[in-house]
Amino acid sequence: MKTKQNYRTTYSILRNGMPLEQVIKYSDTIIDLLLPQIEEADTFFIYLSTGNEVRTYDIIKLLLEEGKTVTVPKIISKGTMEPYKIESLNHLSLGQYGILQPTTKIYKGEIDIGITPGVVFSEDLERIGRG
Repeated sequence: MKTKQNYRTTYSILRNGMPLEQVIKYSDTIIDLLLPQIEEADTFFIYLSTGNEVRTYDIIKLLLEEGKTVTVPKIISKGTMEPYKIESLNHLSLGQYGILQPTTKIYKGEIDIGITPGVVFSEDLERIGRG
């Protein structure tokens, strides 16, 4: 029987081996599927993609252009992150763990939609792996 770690490892290897063109194609498909949800919401918490994760920078730009409130995670300590509001991709700088983080202030308001990375999901659509 496969464990969560087995699934994460297997699918991380597959994802990380995808050519950039395929990552972009899949990312565009996922963004197209999100668009109807985006129209109904005002405030978003969205991860900053790295490597071969679903690319989020285009959706962040789109949300900002539409005047939506965009928050992104800032790592506070191992296993702890908080939402920080950005109004531009220029509000990001290289932070802990070599990933971009916001240079702005924490956001304390309500969030309508959270978009988080996932490697593999269960049949019930529960996230099994991060990233």
